[in-house]
Amino acid sequence: MEYTIKAFANLVKIPVRTLHYYDEINLLNPHRIDPANNYRYYSDCQIQRVNRIIYFKSMGIRLDEIKMLLAEDKVAHHDTVVARRVAELHADIMAKQVLVNRLQSFLSDRKEIPIAMVVRPELTVVSNRETLPAGADIYAKRFNKLMQSLKACGLQPIGPLCAWNHDDYRKYNPQSVDVEVYAEVSTSIEGVTKKIPMQRIVRLRHHGSYAEIPAKYAAMLTWMVENGFEYAGKTHERYIIDFAQTQDQEQFVTDLEIEII
Repeated sequence: MEYTIKAFANLVKIPVRTLHYYDEINLLNPHRIDPANNYRYYSDCQIQRVNRIIYFKSMGIRLDEIKMLLAEDKVAHHDTVVARRVAELHADIMAKQVLVNRLQSFLSDRKEIPIAMVVRPELTVVSNRETLPAGADIYAKRFNKLMQSLKACGLQPIGPLCAWNHDDYRKYNPQSVDVEVYAEVSTSIEGVTKKIPMQRIVRLRHHGSYAEIPAKYAAMLTWMVENGFEYAGKTHERYIIDFAQTQDQEQFVTDLEIEII
């Protein structure tokens, strides 16, 4: 039995424009075309091919691959294509899980955290260390350089961008600051990533402008003395909310971390 393109579209539940496209890419051509009026006609024998196209599409297989599958119709080739699709889905799931973790981290990172001693786990990071004058513009250039390095390696940060201050904070010199900016990543690449070892730290979450940070560090150092902790000489800052999200510094959220012995 023959069907007009509209009748066939209704029968197989596919839009007419989709049938036109399938014809254009030679995935599903009409059974015949009337030379008198150029009308397209489809037949019952093509319904099975349509069902197979729908089946393969439901698995997320691309149309060009479906075309090859139908042309070769070999089980071994089917297995290869399906296995590749499974690998793609696994990679997609992993990428989405990283995104979920980042979003959850964003929500949890906005909560207030008082001064406390914690053990920071080992981190896998991409970093860039330089000794330069302090300043927002200079830091912005450092982080821009870091993001370019991440992009070149095909890596995504799994948390906020951070700064590791290698100078003793008590001897801070704004004209010469030894800072290593870094981003935590989920994948280790030889020659690209490095490990920041597990470390005991004193942490405080600061809400507000950067101008208030020195006073917060002073409060942390006082708390350390009162609780018997010894300063190890380095600090970290995690920029949870910064200029990338808002220009209002009162909305900034920064984790301040002091390494302790």
